[in-house]
Amino acid sequence: MKSCTFRNLVLQAILVAIVLGCSRPAAPPLRDFDTIDLLIKDVSAFPGGWEVSAPAHAKRVFLRENIGGARIQFGYPWAGHAWHEISRFRNIQDAAVAYRDQDYYPGAKSRWETPKELSYQSPIANQFRVACRPNPRATECVTMAQYDEFVSAFNINADSYAFTFSDLERVLRAIDERMARVLGKPLPSSGTPP
Repeated sequence: MKSCTFRNLVLQAILVAIVLGCSRPAAPPLRDFDTIDLLIKDVSAFPGGWEVSAPAHAKRVFLRENIGGARIQFGYPWAGHAWHEISRFRNIQDAAVAYRDQDYYPGAKSRWETPKELSYQSPIANQFRVACRPNPRATECVTMAQYDEFVSAFNINADSYAFTFSDLERVLRAIDERMARVLGKPLPSSGTPP
């Protein structure tokens, strides 16, 4: 009787190992666009003087365990730089974990906080946050948003005369408009929920 029970336990353990070893994570949803299509592609939302400093290109970007991404960089001569990145994950849950686990600047000596001057909240993102480092002479901010299986990051570091919080809000609205259009999500006309 003991050998029969032991044999059953061994067989069950082998079956569990086979099932767990052979199971694969679900494939990402099929999309009729590339990740690069989600990037803002020009400086139309930026104040005058900004230009594309590195064109949009596919790239495996900053967040861990992503399955692909894209990046574009912007510059204001001698006064600032910014970049927009999109990372794609296998599913919404993986994107949510990556969003949650991403720290703005680990080990940074100064505080990062959401500025009072910026009230924008994405009406279409699953999750959204903005953090800026207090600096009276510069706008230095990191924004992140999760849109389904995608995580968007927009970083800006520019002299205050070249980029303000109002400019940041305009760029964030442009990112939301682009995401809504490509993902087929309705965008409320106000851009900020009541």
